[in-house]
Amino acid sequence: MTKNTITRTLGHGGARSIGKACAGLSVVALLLAAVPVTSASAASVIRVPADQPTIQQAIDAAANGDTVRVSSGTYTENINFHGKAITVKSQNGPQTTIIDGNQAGSVVTFATSETLSSVLKGFTVRNGTGILPFPGFAGGIDITEASPSIIGNIITNNQGCFTGGGIGGHFSNAPLVQDNVITNNTKNAVCSSGGGGLSGVGGQILHNTITNNAAKDGGGITLGAVAVVKNNTITGNTAEDLGGGMTTYNSSSSLVVQNLIANNTAPQGGGVHWSGSDGPLFLNNTIVNNHANQGSGIYAESDAFITLTNNIIVAAQGGEAINCGNSVTGLTLNHNNIFSSGGIAYAGNCISQTGINGNISANPKFVNAGNGNYHLKSNSPSKDAGDKTAPGLPAKDFDGDNRVIHHKVDQGIDEVTQN
Repeated sequence: MTKNTITRTLGHGGARSIGKACAGLSVVALLLAAVPVTSASAASVIRVPADQPTIQQAIDAAANGDTVRVSSGTYTENINFHGKAITVKSQNGPQTTIIDGNQAGSVVTFATSETLSSVLKGFTVRNGTGILPFPGFAGGIDITEASPSIIGNIITNNQGCFTGGGIGGHFSNAPLVQDNVITNNTKNAVCSSGGGGLSGVGGQILHNTITNNAAKDGGGITLGAVAVVKNNTITGNTAEDLGGGMTTYNSSSSLVVQNLIANNTAPQGGGVHWSGSDGPLFLNNTIVNNHANQGSGIYAESDAFITLTNNIIVAAQGGEAINCGNSVTGLTLNHNNIFSSGGIAYAGNCISQTGINGNISANPKFVNAGNGNYHLKSNSPSKDAGDKTAPGLPAKDFDGDNRVIHHKVDQGIDEVTQN
């Protein structure tokens, strides 16, 4: 049976399998830490507003292991976990439970060495700002030297300053950001560039929808710390300069795997922009129909050492699939499909790898790209064209189907399961 259009929604539950450990990569510890640790002896449940009138007062009254359970409503406040290992969650989900920052600073702050046991779950987080004179760096959720769990939220209409509009990390450690919708956030270019949706966040960025965010650089994500970025839908984001979907720097040893990066826009690197000496490993991503003057799919600059394995990179009509700039010498390509219809597959300093190391250049034959369905047809040239021995290859594809079928692997996010 043909699968439905790929979408990402809330309410998919807890942490999912994040694949096999990445041999030779420093992200192994992140993979092992996929599920937040909670206290086995949670003392009590504090209800808002029944027991405490505000979320912050409930947090202040809570002890480690407690749960703060919030009834539906709009709560105009700016909350801080103050280092407590507690779960703050909504009773009825993010559509009806809103924390509104009232443009009075970051909506939610983690800045006291919080761990994965500090959990925010099931809220709409909106109307926050990191613009001075407020001390927060991010607009929606600010993470400073902490590693909280942020699960199942809608993070929207926030404005960041020194880090992300939606979520920002400042010397953050290894948070878990999972199953969130991060949308319509902005990053003020006057403060610094980077990260409309997320910026400076390491750790695990899993199963999120990151859409319609804007920044000077990195409309969707600015990746500047070691992270596992997996199974995210990154679409419709805009950057004024670099990296409509994602920009990366100082992010060596990160793993960017099975993400759909589509319909993003920037002058350079519509889908992805690389800078710095080392880049992350990009594995089994589908990067398609992004718009840029240079590098519709990917633009790489500086002496970047970049590894691309099992990806599908398709330029917008007439565009460049990948542009290496003028000084990139460390590009490693293995079993990718890099294609442009009416344009150039390899531009700038890139040397075509078509026919070498399993790389091809052919229309991947999506089921219905015009309607956002990037599953592969059964006669796709990307079917069975991947490297099944690739380090970090997940056990499951974007939809949760087996990644290796009959000892073969497809390119891109999707494994063809129909005959």
